[in-house]
Amino acid sequence: MKKLTIAAVLALSLVLTGCTAEKPIESFYIGTGAHQCYAAVGDSLMTATTTSVRVFDAKGEAVVDKSCNFKYPAVCENADNAVVYDIGGTKLVYLDGSALDAKNNIISADLSRSGHLALCTEEAGYKGSVTVYAADKTEAYKWLSADNWVVKAAVSPDGERLAVLVSGENGSVVKLFKLDSTDEQGSFAADQTVFDDICWLGERVCCIASDRLYLCSDTGKAEGEYSFDGNFLDMYAVCGDNTVLELRAHSYGGAGTLVSIDSSANLVGTAKPGAEIESFDFANGKLLCLTQNKLLCYDDSLSLELEAEQTGAQTALLRSSDAVLISGTEVKTADIK
Repeated sequence: MKKLTIAAVLALSLVLTGCTAEKPIESFYIGTGAHQCYAAVGDSLMTATTTSVRVFDAKGEAVVDKSCNFKYPAVCENADNAVVYDIGGTKLVYLDGSALDAKNNIISADLSRSGHLALCTEEAGYKGSVTVYAADKTEAYKWLSADNWVVKAAVSPDGERLAVLVSGENGSVVKLFKLDSTDEQGSFAADQTVFDDICWLGERVCCIASDRLYLCSDTGKAEGEYSFDGNFLDMYAVCGDNTVLELRAHSYGGAGTLVSIDSSANLVGTAKPGAEIESFDFANGKLLCLTQNKLLCYDDSLSLELEAEQTGAQTALLRSSDAVLISGTEVKTADIK
């Protein structure tokens, strides 16, 4: 484990580049706005507000700058791409600046490892629809929900299957499909439980509730569950084929425990950051956690690799070669290798 200050990390990176190498940028400015959201992909930083979508390269230069009129921007991402979408609106903007119009109001969106975008929208005469766009942004699949309200959808990592989270009178149901058919392959529910989110962990679907997570197969067979033992779930992220959860003893906050759960609902790692986590981000086998005064970097088994002091940052994200710490309009970079 290394323990450095951000200043020391930056100074060390400057020494290692040598006198003839290009001096790495230490900070740049991005602007702010209402409902701002962020995503880091490769060496790019994507940021969106109600009025704009901007993408900055490794040198802090804006390579995409689009004016928008969003109601409530949100972002989904995978290792290679990101998409800003407008909740309650119809517009989407990809990392490269290209745009899509959903035609109907957007409920949610998810970008899979395979590059498929699962877009949930309102649909006249139905309780929502799911449209899947392939990596080339062409429409590849559409499913209409007649009986239950559509909440979320996600395409499997291999790009062949679809899980759809719907809500009805008896709680949540996850419906499962193959992308070559609208025939339901199976479904999963848990005793009138409400699922807050779903994601794929390898070939299984992880269903996240307020008190535990459930795993099911791609045909709806129960494959295990992990109880939070009375703790409260705050943040969570898909980390490869595991999911990492921050569990707290109190609903109002405070320091919690990180737990890593695999696709069989087994506990594979734990960590205690020692302070309340403000944000975390996973990329390239690393989990980056930001607290009020520290930056913590773990590997995918939650072994601590780096601990660095920091002040003022509100969000920390991983890029392919460094981390970015966002505070208002300023972005600072830090070497975490």
